[in-house]
Amino acid sequence: MLKAWDARASYQMGTNMKAWTFMILRNQFYSEKRRSWRMSQLDQEAAERTSWPWTIPRPLWPLDELRQGLAMLPPDSARR
Repeated sequence: MLKAWDARASYQMGTNMKAWTFMILRNQFYSEKRRSWRMSQLDQEAAERTSWPWTIPRPLWPLDELRQGLAMLPPDSARR
């Protein structure tokens, strides 16, 4: 009824009011159906398994490789 009240300016006197209100309900139904395929229920377990980019820790392996490489250098090459 609120939709019909909001759209009362589009009603033409002398036309079938029942058909007019049914058309409003039908259009609302189709709009909800079009919108509903984009909405899905949140799966809490899947959300917890999802790793967001800002929560992934930065890998330490490049630092480890750098340390290993520096450790392999002869002591006198560090002076150059």
